Amino acid sequence: MSSASRGNVSQNSTSEDCLSHIDKLYTDLLQLITSVEKGSGSELTARLRSVESEIASFKEKIRQIPNIQVNENRERDQISSLYRQLKLKDELIKSLSTYDITKGLQGRWLDDEKELPLARQQKGVETQKESVTGFWEVRDMFSFENVGFTHSVDGVKYLTCADCDYGPIGYVDSDTKMNYVTPSRLSEKP
Repeated sequence: MSSASRGNVSQNSTSEDCLSHIDKLYTDLLQLITSVEKGSGSELTARLRSVESEIASFKEKIRQIPNIQVNENRERDQISSLYRQLKLKDELIKSLSTYDITKGLQGRWLDDEKELPLARQQKGVETQKESVTGFWEVRDMFSFENVGFTHSVDGVKYLTCADCDYGPIGYVDSDTKMNYVTPSRLSEKP
């Protein structure tokens, strides 16, 4: 039997033991109430001792249950670490791709603001977006080195890195056919 299986068996038996003690405690309390109603002093003392014993046993069984909070915190730390690794990976990809994307790029700077979808989306929720300010306006889509274009999403085509599919790094204005790249989604090449 593996240690994980033994841990589950141990936890299950501890949980069953706790439930058994709760049932016994409940029964003892009912009998104690009955004894109080009858007014029998010696029976009352015996029932109180029984309840006290069951409470002590129950407390001990609870102490034997693995600390769920510690396991939960460890899992949160692991998830947080994975998110940090994903962010570092994205930053590395952006830094490796920036030079290729902007090499020889000629354009005009605009301080416009636009909402772009986040590069990493949570599953099962509506598309998350962030407000981005500052874009390079590029007239000719062939001016780019290594930029991909998505299919239209809600009437907007987005620009992505053609090597790694990171993005969106910008968008195409459907009316003017101008391309807009934001440096906030790109990193300077070291």
